Amino acid sequence: MGNGKQNGSGLYISSSINNTRLAINIARKIIRRKQVYRNYNEDGMMSGDTVTVENAPCAGQPLLQWVMQGGKAVAGQPTLIEAREYTRRQLNRLPLPLRQLSNTPKYPVIISAELQALAKTVDERNTG
Repeated sequence: MGNGKQNGSGLYISSSINNTRLAINIARKIIRRKQVYRNYNEDGMMSGDTVTVENAPCAGQPLLQWVMQGGKAVAGQPTLIEAREYTRRQLNRLPLPLRQLSNTPKYPVIISAELQALAKTVDERNTG
C-alpha cells in the first residue's frame, strides 16, 4: 500500500487523492468498514466517487460488496463472458477524456467528512 508504515497501534496508511493528502491510522479499536459510492451525470456517465464509512448516508451507487464472510464465498463468481460484459459497460460509462492514455484528467474522488473526522480523531489520539 504505497507509503504504508506499520506501528504498534495498527497500520498507517497514507494516500494521495485529488492532490489532497489523507492520513488514516487504523487502530484495532476503531477499525471502520468503508464504502465507495459512484455518481453519474444526467447522461449516465461516471461523474465521481465518494469514499465514506459504511452505512453513512451518501448519494450514488455503492460499489463495495461482500464476497467472503466467515471464510466462505457469499456470491458466485461471474463467468468470463459476464466479467467482460460488465467491464465493457463500465468503460462505456467512463467519460471520453478519462479513456485516454495520456493527458488524462483526474477522476473526482471525495473523502467524506465522516472519514476525514475519523482520521483526525485517530491522529489526535496517537499524537497526544
